[in-house]
Amino acid sequence: MANASSHDLAPKHGARFVFTRQHGEDDPPVYTVDVHRPDRAVERLAVRCGHPITLEPIPRDTRVAEAVTKLARALKRQPKARLVRWREI
Repeated sequence: MANASSHDLAPKHGARFVFTRQHGEDDPPVYTVDVHRPDRAVERLAVRCGHPITLEPIPRDTRVAEAVTKLARALKRQPKARLVRWREI
């Protein structure tokens, strides 16, 4: 078995979205989202899974905003403490 490192988990294309629910009983739930993309600093957003779903700050890349919004819809229906997903953007 090969040794894996955190470098192996860095995206070479696409993006990894890591949602972490903030502490508290917020209704609607609030998440911190770290967006990992190749050759870029990690982008951190706050997402409120209400109606409507809100992102702060609003990402300049509309593909990131669309992907975060879609994933937030799933968390709105079924809240979790953490969600990690990979998307081609």
